[in-house]
Amino acid sequence: MKRILIILSVFCLVGVSALAGADSAKVQIDEPMPEFGPPEQIRKLAVMAGTWDYKGKLKWDPSVDVWTEHEAVAEISVVAGGGAIQMIYTGEMSGMEMNGLSTLAYDRAAGEWQEVWVDNFSGRLSFFTGKTINGARVLVGEELMNGKSIHSRATTYDITENSYKYKMENSYDGENWYLSMEGTYTRR
Repeated sequence: MKRILIILSVFCLVGVSALAGADSAKVQIDEPMPEFGPPEQIRKLAVMAGTWDYKGKLKWDPSVDVWTEHEAVAEISVVAGGGAIQMIYTGEMSGMEMNGLSTLAYDRAAGEWQEVWVDNFSGRLSFFTGKTINGARVLVGEELMNGKSIHSRATTYDITENSYKYKMENSYDGENWYLSMEGTYTRR
């Protein structure tokens, strides 16, 4: 009989512990869930989907004021169920064919834009993050050029349904910036 009472006591303790654990799990379930689905910032950019012609100029060396004209076509689409904007860039730069791919997303938790860029010139991924400042999307990152670290700042601005402007600035120290590329995208 004593043995039965001990066994029943153990089962009661286990049952009470399980119920207590269920109550604490319930508290976690009642906590607010993070927002899911396509970010509002990406939904607003969905109007950019389509084909765009790019005309611009660039210079490789900040100490020389020699600019090279270049043109490209950008195919922009909404991807990942509305979670990101993708751009496929095809054109020529400095007399060579250039192919690039960009994926742009908005991280709600961090409150910032994130972009990954890859092209056939560098053959590596470049990562950029940033904010919208006075209507312009300003993204910064750090890359390698000729084996040296270089800071890059990409700004997309004057955005309308049929055109937008883009500029790339670079810096070797993160403080003194020079304009390395600028141009305009026009919807076909």
